[in-house]
Amino acid sequence: MLPTPPGVRRTLSSAMIGAAKSASDISSRLWLRDVRLGTPIAHLLGGKPLAESAFQDVTGSISTATDHVHALARVIRLPEEIGPSIATLSRGAIEAFGRGWWLLDVQDAASMEHRSAVMRLAEVTMAKKRGVKAGRLRGDGVLEDIDVDLAIAESKQYLAAVQIRDEPLSVPGYATLATAVMAAAGVSNPEMEYSHLSGAAHGENLTTRGFASVRHGIGTLGLPYRYLNMYAWTVLHTVDLVVTRLIELWDAGDERERWTFQRDRTYEDFETLRNFVVDYEPA
Repeated sequence: MLPTPPGVRRTLSSAMIGAAKSASDISSRLWLRDVRLGTPIAHLLGGKPLAESAFQDVTGSISTATDHVHALARVIRLPEEIGPSIATLSRGAIEAFGRGWWLLDVQDAASMEHRSAVMRLAEVTMAKKRGVKAGRLRGDGVLEDIDVDLAIAESKQYLAAVQIRDEPLSVPGYATLATAVMAAAGVSNPEMEYSHLSGAAHGENLTTRGFASVRHGIGTLGLPYRYLNMYAWTVLHTVDLVVTRLIELWDAGDERERWTFQRDRTYEDFETLRNFVVDYEPA
């Protein structure tokens, strides 16, 4: 497979930077917006302030995901063709979006709170197994270490208080979370794509051989356009799914107009590049 021309990478990077910035800006404005009665977000919050609800876990996941997308967009334009690293950033973004989507994909505040409690318990339990310290943000904004056994006990108590019968008592693995959000975003073969992204991230030979290019052997692996095209479209579709969902929750028509404009412009840039490369690298 042929490498991606530098000009194509720069153009695609600029388009993705625009989409990532727009997604971050819209999310930030929504977090600060007053919650109107009767909106879907009011229903999901169940009368609680956003910062005191299970939705705070959604914001953390989405903020992490958009951070990955910002990094991905900038790494694409580097002179080096670091294909596996770009695949790894794509995977990280999709996994973080998948985590947030699992919390969002509920019907009411009780279900979201249950899933949030399950997720917190899973995290502190894993922290103990790995010897990682548990932390808690105090009211003055200082992060303090807390006893991990205490954190587990508090998490179990919280889950017992909010648990509902029809919701799962375990968090799906990241492969399941990622493929679920990709499927919801309309990605045609999410299992195959996640397997490819994971293989690239882990350096599996079967996958990394596909990154070989004219540059292979000088310390970096190549970045075939076919792969970059797949990553870019998948990440953009996933960003679109989540941002659109947030806008719908707040019923924010002004933000919908802004996002539609930015998304469509990014899609047009991506489509122009894809059409160009059809001649550059025939299937």
